[in-house]
Amino acid sequence: MARKFEQTLHQDKENTKVVAIGQTRDGIDEWITPVAIYERSSQTGIYYPAGLLEDKDVSKLRVELTFPKMKALFFEQTSVDDITHLNPNMYQNARRVKIEVRNAQISYRIDGGAPTKGYGHFLGDGDILTLDSPEDIERFTAININSPAILAVTYFGEVISNEN
Repeated sequence: MARKFEQTLHQDKENTKVVAIGQTRDGIDEWITPVAIYERSSQTGIYYPAGLLEDKDVSKLRVELTFPKMKALFFEQTSVDDITHLNPNMYQNARRVKIEVRNAQISYRIDGGAPTKGYGHFLGDGDILTLDSPEDIERFTAININSPAILAVTYFGEVISNEN
């Protein structure tokens, strides 16, 4: 059952009114793609966080997308001989991965199904795939198409504070 997300602006930790897209994935409610909304004062021309100005004072809205800051956590190279998954010890805290294919071609899937040499998404030598969902990272499965490939994988985690 899908959750009905609020239809009003919510406030972030700095008390700025923001909009974010809500989704329910695997039974878990989450906010994604935070969006900050600012209103331009018709009197001063300065942008303020939405909701601070009276309607008669608003001349223009400005919307900014914000994304979580990421930092590299781990790197590994793995050979793709037959069906290959990413290393669970590496991806358990990852929010994003970049996967580069080297020396060959692969077929991959991220829906939990097994790819074959003729069924799945195709990546060639030098192609880079970015996965931004922990579920897709966990379900990533690849198979070589013509000869053993090497996957160069960097795992990224979200930076929680500005000190990192």
